[in-house]
Amino acid sequence: MWHPWLRGTGYVRANHVGYPATWWTPVYRIEGIHTWASICYDQLLPIVWIEALLQHPQVILLTNNEWWARGTGIPTVQRNTAWVWGRLLGVPEIEAENF
Repeated sequence: MWHPWLRGTGYVRANHVGYPATWWTPVYRIEGIHTWASICYDQLLPIVWIEALLQHPQVILLTNNEWWARGTGIPTVQRNTAWVWGRLLGVPEIEAENF
């Protein structure tokens, strides 16, 4: 689980995964398109989506690592939350899942 208040990567026992802890997920320009990415658990947090709203992305990339939540309702809730926010923002979404 991500802990932004910790030093280093922000992950507990993450072995330097390369995803830095941050309070702001920036929009990146990929091939001239303003692209915003939301990673797994962050898709459930309203503040993360407000960050996206303020930056006006043209496309949203959703990445999920659902193996840990198999057999629960978490993947469905996460997917539906991302779907609703994408519709509110009026932005298409591209989703990649790791089951």
